[in-house]
Amino acid sequence: MTDTTQPMIDIGAEAATAPLELAVLAVIAGLALAYLLRGFLRRRAKATSGEGCGGCAGCSTTGSCPSVTTFSFDPEKEKASK
Repeated sequence: MTDTTQPMIDIGAEAATAPLELAVLAVIAGLALAYLLRGFLRRRAKATSGEGCGGCAGCSTTGSCPSVTTFSFDPEKEKASK
């Protein structure tokens, strides 16, 4: 082979780094998954313990935030305000 036909990329060296790169990606993905799972389990434990969020009126009485906010609508009161 001459200098003009010599490949610029060494395929053997590139193939040798693949397992190391995959290991680094696997460690990063594992850490990210552990972080997300930890947050999910923490929120789940807080919700089941009855601690609630403390940010809404329903939390102080029932121990957890209500899943649906209900609004009372009084037609008579609406007519009186017009």
